Amino acid sequence: ATIMAGILREKGIPTAAGGLFVHDHAPWIAEQGIFDALFTGFDGVELARFCRDAADGNNRGNGSRIYSGEDPMDSLPKPFFSADLVARYKRSLKAMYRTAGEYLVLQYQIDQGCNRHCSFCTRFQKKYRRKSPDKVAREIRELSIEHDTRLFGMITNAVNIDEKFSLRILRELESRDLGLEWYTYVYPDVRDPDLFKAMAGAGCRVARFGLETVTGKMLKVLNKHFTAEQAALSFQRAHREGLWVQASLIVGAPRETEEDIEAICLFLKRHGEYIDSIRINPFFLQKGSAIVSRPEEYGIKIRSRAGSFVGFDEVNGPAWEEKVAHTLRSIDRIDEVRRGLGIGYHCLSTNLLLSALHENRTKEATRKWFAATHPYTFENVSSEAVRWRLYHAHEMELSPFRDDWSSIYGLTFEEGLH
Repeated sequence: ATIMAGILREKGIPTAAGGLFVHDHAPWIAEQGIFDALFTGFDGVELARFCRDAADGNNRGNGSRIYSGEDPMDSLPKPFFSADLVARYKRSLKAMYRTAGEYLVLQYQIDQGCNRHCSFCTRFQKKYRRKSPDKVAREIRELSIEHDTRLFGMITNAVNIDEKFSLRILRELESRDLGLEWYTYVYPDVRDPDLFKAMAGAGCRVARFGLETVTGKMLKVLNKHFTAEQAALSFQRAHREGLWVQASLIVGAPRETEEDIEAICLFLKRHGEYIDSIRINPFFLQKGSAIVSRPEEYGIKIRSRAGSFVGFDEVNGPAWEEKVAHTLRSIDRIDEVRRGLGIGYHCLSTNLLLSALHENRTKEATRKWFAATHPYTFENVSSEAVRWRLYHAHEMELSPFRDDWSSIYGLTFEEGLH
């Protein structure tokens, strides 16, 4: 990026940079004097002013100015999807998903930021902001008409961050009778029983729950403010409204033991009838998270990076090598229970799931279609393949475990989309 910026500046063209790296390192980048402007926030007003000044030749020679403002979300423009990109996307996904038709799942961001402060996450660092219900409903209607699609991914950290606000959006969508089908993310602590009914009425087909764990000890470690009983009740209510319930789990977090994993397995056995699919995520350290910022509070000592992964040793527990072995055993154990209960789709692509539900209509028909078309979504995953995933998640072409790797990531890297 800096090389390209230098070439452009030699030609008299002002340059700006943004993104996560700029957000984390803006002062240091500014010292290098490479860019004319650095944007660390969501500041479209200042970006527009910078572009106008660039057109007028007024913003050169003043060093790197840092813009850190955050515009109201209602000032953000409607998402733009080019016709050419949409056409290629639909063709590619049909080849990858092996569906009968071509489908377009548009991503639409409802809000930004979070107020839950999970210890492993960094999204709470941005102030929670949201679009107005009228803007959400109006733009989704326009996008649906423009691109001839009713399938959407509603992007939010959780639809129940503010339940009263979400009910306003859901009722606005339902009142416009758009015939939408969509998925979204939910914390498993829904208080208002009407929320799931409103979600279903507005077209929600898939609810992705961040369960992560179930024991009181591990919920406290991950700073999750719900109980296993509340999660089970949320799953039951969502299932009753016909939503596809997907539960995400995290294994390998600090202080986790075999007993915590067995508690997860018991939870699945007790409440599996309300769970349609699960996703198992090996724990990893996120820069800026509470665990990384204050490792001593979580009883860990962080190692230096080795390859693709940053490991850690538990001060009064297992070393990293033992932790990896525990994580692999835990994945195998949970996967064994999942298969025994008939719960499938490890690491499922939600866009594929939504397209499959749209095409097959019912949950049962969708399950049969997956079993016939994507049988690897039911397979176990070998420990060796998961170990490769832990250490080399972005180096798929080097994996010696190609068959097992397709079991994990076949939905993403299957023939048809490279």
